[in-house]
Amino acid sequence: MAMLTYLNFDVLFAIASHIKTRRSLLSLALTCRTFRDIVIPTFLFECLDLVDGAVEPELIQRVCHRIAADGPAAGVAVRHLAISGSYLEQHDVLPHMQNIQSVFMRLYGMDPLSRPRILTEVSTKINLRHLELHHCCASSLELLRGLRGLHTLALGLSPPLYDVTRESALGNILLNSRDTLTSLTLGPCIWSLDVPSADPADDADLIWPRVQHLNIYATPVDEECPFNLTRCFPSARSFNLVRTQRTWLAREYNRPFVSRLTSLQGAWEDVKYVKDAGANLRNATITERLNKDYNPNEYLSSSLECLNLTLERNSPQEYLGQVAFTCPKMKYLSLSVQVYGMSNFLERLDAAVRFLPGLPLECLCIEWVEYISDNDYPLINEELKGCTKKLAELVSQLLPSLRVLSMEWQDGGVHQQRADDASQFQQISAEDGRDLVDYYKQQWMSV
Repeated sequence: MAMLTYLNFDVLFAIASHIKTRRSLLSLALTCRTFRDIVIPTFLFECLDLVDGAVEPELIQRVCHRIAADGPAAGVAVRHLAISGSYLEQHDVLPHMQNIQSVFMRLYGMDPLSRPRILTEVSTKINLRHLELHHCCASSLELLRGLRGLHTLALGLSPPLYDVTRESALGNILLNSRDTLTSLTLGPCIWSLDVPSADPADDADLIWPRVQHLNIYATPVDEECPFNLTRCFPSARSFNLVRTQRTWLAREYNRPFVSRLTSLQGAWEDVKYVKDAGANLRNATITERLNKDYNPNEYLSSSLECLNLTLERNSPQEYLGQVAFTCPKMKYLSLSVQVYGMSNFLERLDAAVRFLPGLPLECLCIEWVEYISDNDYPLINEELKGCTKKLAELVSQLLPSLRVLSMEWQDGGVHQQRADDASQFQQISAEDGRDLVDYYKQQWMSV
């Protein structure tokens, strides 16, 4: 460590920048005073995920209090903030975050008198590039009118159904960011932007050429003329599909949009439709359970490398074998398993993974979705931890390419990693585990 302290600031800064998890950053800060001064607050406060449920309320209060007390010294380090709006009512920290680039906020439960102050402050952030708001209403969007240059926009809109027109605040934001936006999530809403105007020249700007990830839960204002996805989003490769949008994709002018997709979230019929349209999907999230009504050979594409599935309680075991046969390139697999009782879960899990040898899997995620009562939780929690250990021993032999094994259940989970030159898995922290899972998943969601 003495040798490290002789390195200049830029080199030490570069070393710290490669460490992403909070636990690892804290460990680095404890090694010596030099790294402590670099890590705190520059890196430790760079990404603040302070969402209820993921972080203890006491910790959220302490972090907000620290930023409010230190002012710009801590606030300027923040680049990403995820928080429930109610905490911003208690701690006026946003004015100190002049360099913030990404905001995720839940507006539900906020005092109506505090909301204008907080959202107005968000609208003043000139470096803001990524914005995600939940429980957002029309009056809230008016406070954000004029935002421009966004790269990511995700809005969960509250009733009544919002009408996206040129004159609306949301329409203004979308048009202001049409040359920079790469990811768009909206809903539910009425999409009126694509209604032809009296002057055709006015319609020329209704194109978002850089949008690659699209998730719009919208109703066209004219059902006879659903909007042209091929024209509006020529670069889109990832799409989240709901049943009400199937009529959009069935239109001939949207056929090129469908055939270019590489990532899809939708029902089994949607995946088959996209496959039959000629799309080479790399990533698919199936929103329906795998059961005897769906033959994977007919619905899945051989180009898939990332797949998210839910196994029904009575799903035939051999179906997973058909999935493996149909998708020989699969490197990421996520299974949500629905069964009654611990013994049935272990039995199904053992049988399921024995269908996977031969796949080049690098990441395997398994979730047990059954509810666990408070009385049963301590015992079942320990049994599941033991199950994960046995599973790691099994897959270490069956799946030599596997690097990450993750098993999660209600309020618990175990994450394990295997180095390239190691034969056995080692348990890692939940934070490191989730980061690794996201890393592997995002590889095949990218365009």
